[in-house]
Amino acid sequence: MKTSIIGNVGILDLRNSTEKSIQQIKSIGNVGIAIVSTSTLPLLHQLPLGNLGMVIEIKEGYQLYTETLEINQAFLETLDPSLRALTADEVVIAYDVEAELLKEKIEDIEYYGDVSVPHHLYGAVQSVMTSGGGKMKTYDQDAEKPINKKGVFKLTPSFLESLKKPTTLYVKGILQVDERVTEDQLVHVKELQVKGVIELREHMVAHLSPLISQSSSAQMTVIPDDYTVIDRALRMKEKQLQSWKQKKLYTEHPLYMNALKRDTIERSIRNIHSSSFIVTSSESEDLLYEIVDTLDTEILAIDEPYLVVEKNELWDEKAFLNLQEAVVVIVVNGGELTFAENVTADMIRERIDTIYHFGTLIAPKEIQLTIKQKLEINEGKLQSEKEEGTGNVGVLKL
Repeated sequence: MKTSIIGNVGILDLRNSTEKSIQQIKSIGNVGIAIVSTSTLPLLHQLPLGNLGMVIEIKEGYQLYTETLEINQAFLETLDPSLRALTADEVVIAYDVEAELLKEKIEDIEYYGDVSVPHHLYGAVQSVMTSGGGKMKTYDQDAEKPINKKGVFKLTPSFLESLKKPTTLYVKGILQVDERVTEDQLVHVKELQVKGVIELREHMVAHLSPLISQSSSAQMTVIPDDYTVIDRALRMKEKQLQSWKQKKLYTEHPLYMNALKRDTIERSIRNIHSSSFIVTSSESEDLLYEIVDTLDTEILAIDEPYLVVEKNELWDEKAFLNLQEAVVVIVVNGGELTFAENVTADMIRERIDTIYHFGTLIAPKEIQLTIKQKLEINEGKLQSEKEEGTGNVGVLKL
């Protein structure tokens, strides 16, 4: 049975795949680049993919580079035999490279990402590299060598001040722009190439946008200047809000505000921008609808006891017997609640009041109808068996 579910994939490497290695794949999300050999190309058509950006058939004897390839004099001197390669990421040619050694040691590089090359080596590099869709850009001695960052990278004033010359930054992942960065400090950035997400304050958009390369594939998350960012799930208490006066909150995480009195919320919070959900009391429900500023926010008015499933939990007969009264269940995005085989429909009717479902529920088919009757919000998945899931993947070899 096919059970593996995989999120979006940047590079899908099928060079050495077989019928057996792909047989457990139930689905793969969108794929940026699929790399195949002549023999594995037919396997690509057997995979249940989302959108596919590009298919590259790698030539026999070519090495594959899916990370940034930096070519300097020392690297060239170690090559034996000469290099034949395909690059799906950036290529950086160092300023110290000698043109003759480059021609001797590089037979061919087929590039699909951008190439940064010293101005004086442009002709030599062109003679040994073939564009598959990437762009070649020159830099001179007055500019710093491009800097590569991956994962979560925060662009801070101290980092910018450490740059001696205008520098190109390559970021794969999340670029967070420190709100203290000034327009004057951005003169140290020659160009920004981002694959992923850029998080920045509203006042920075006009200053940063001209620096972003046209070849960037970045989603921009703009945080209003006067909002306080809440970067985790937060259970709010009366004492926490004593010093707050008409604060504006920005978050992508759940807020649990049911312990707050209505007048505390009214005095302390002016606006909430949330892409998640907010738990409040029925007394304050109408007030929350007034202060949230996006229609994506779910307001959960809960006065009864509730349980939050944030990770993976298994509920069996014993767990239900331990519940003293019917409870409200919240399964958050990323949470997974499994009902064991010995859980009956009567247990669910008697011990679960309501389910707010944003994650994954796994239950025997015999009780799924009863579970559906308890769903107040159903934005997650309900399935009868656990599927081997993987989130978004940069490079996937099958």
